[in-house]
Amino acid sequence: MDELIYDRTQSDVNYALSNPDSANFLKGAYNYIDLNRIEQWCGYVAQQLNLYDYTVSITVKTDWEMDDFPTKQQMKRIRDNVGKLKDAFYAFTSVPINLEKMTYTKANDIEKILYEINTLISNMVATFWHSDEIYSGEA
Repeated sequence: MDELIYDRTQSDVNYALSNPDSANFLKGAYNYIDLNRIEQWCGYVAQQLNLYDYTVSITVKTDWEMDDFPTKQQMKRIRDNVGKLKDAFYAFTSVPINLEKMTYTKANDIEKILYEINTLISNMVATFWHSDEIYSGEA
């Protein structure tokens, strides 16, 4: 999976606007690549939460194409998915109120939440004790 992006700046947006035909990845642009990354991460994080009995049920779409333009309902679903993931576990960043007018800060917040949840799950798993490590068989 592609790494999450949560450090976009206004400079990134300005560069993307000035170079719309660039063949290079434009961090300040928002398109099907970003949608696929977010949806894949939502699915992955949900799978990890469910694995550790943090029950969450979401619907993802991971086949966005270049000529796809998300509807308000699809953006609401993505926002709701991230909200459900946060509600099922925890994240420090607030879920944007809506994604109808996407900004770089809203895009950062969505991906930062996924990053935070994934990091917290990894930290939780790292603290698990296994039966042969602590107290097992001690008198």
